[in-house]
Amino acid sequence: MKNNVCKVSEMDIKKEYKDEFYKEIVHTNNLRCQIVLISLCVIDIIWMILNFSNIDTDYYLSILMFIFEVAGIFTLFFAKNKRYIGAINLSIIAMCLIWAQYVNFSNYEYTGNFIPYLISLLGLASIACLKPKHSIILFATNQLVFLIINSILIKDISTLVNVCLNSTIGVIFACIFSIFNFKSKLHLFLNKKLVVELNLVNEKLKEYTPTWGLGFANQYY
Repeated sequence: MKNNVCKVSEMDIKKEYKDEFYKEIVHTNNLRCQIVLISLCVIDIIWMILNFSNIDTDYYLSILMFIFEVAGIFTLFFAKNKRYIGAINLSIIAMCLIWAQYVNFSNYEYTGNFIPYLISLLGLASIACLKPKHSIILFATNQLVFLIINSILIKDISTLVNVCLNSTIGVIFACIFSIFNFKSKLHLFLNKKLVVELNLVNEKLKEYTPTWGLGFANQYY
């Protein structure tokens, strides 16, 4: 059963290509995480400027998130050890999920609107290229926290059930989208390697073709 799940979530890849593929994923996520963090910094700066006259708890939380975002940008920019960059990327994606929840619950008159939360999840699922097991763990853990917070804030049972059910369905679609994103990246990588291998085979065939031609010609003399 476990092997079947692995085959569905991750395609077969040669051992000699595996390290190269995951290094490529880390490099891609590194660039995309920097772009996302820079975008979040810009959004936070604009929000803090617009709300400078009304400093409250949300304002201080925005400053804290801004500090984490800047720290993440510098960490990704100066990180040299490839082993740790992947873990840093996962941490930053987890932080972005926390940011999505913060935006969703920032309104004191929260009534169960989870659209900003789902938009953020789907956006991260399309931007980040994660291993299927990592995406499932991250999104499932984040959804669990989201459901716990909703159960505290929402008093109406029917509204709570509607939010829990629909947001969970949205998270499932985000996980599926993330897995397909990973598999399409892997397909592209394997196709590139297949082209390289075919070119090498063609080069070898060109080297041996004259010899084969002479061998067949000698049979008739």
